[in-house]
Amino acid sequence: MAKSDDRDVSIDEGDISSHDPVRGGCAGWSIPRQAGAHSNLKGTFRLTDAIISFSQLQFQVPGTRVNLTGTYSLDGNQFDFHGKARMDAKLSHMVTGWKAILLKPADPFFSKNGAGTEIPVKVTGTKSEPHFGADFGHRNEDKNTADRGPKY
Repeated sequence: MAKSDDRDVSIDEGDISSHDPVRGGCAGWSIPRQAGAHSNLKGTFRLTDAIISFSQLQFQVPGTRVNLTGTYSLDGNQFDFHGKARMDAKLSHMVTGWKAILLKPADPFFSKNGAGTEIPVKVTGTKSEPHFGADFGHRNEDKNTADRGPKY
């Protein structure tokens, strides 16, 4: 029989807080902040048979927000995340020189929903062999993944 556990987890300003709707109540942990580190990680997941399924996972640093859905095995032998990365900067502003000139015509194709650049991304593989990249071939079941959370 599969054991399941729903939790809402938020990491903000160096604090991790977890709300357990099944048992009712919250647990909190404090993580020491590094000077100059400004990031935010929050998500909603279900834990079943040592597999964490994230229905929503958001990582944010200044200028970039990444929204993902996917799974992660607790032993680290498998993870599969797909979603969107939204950046304030336009694609042509992320490089310099002749590359910026070449990318200028592509800016309108990647500027979506108020973001300077929005691209589909994937994080797959294992802890010993992770793969990060653009995910133009994956069809996202939830087209509104990038619209979750605060807008810039």
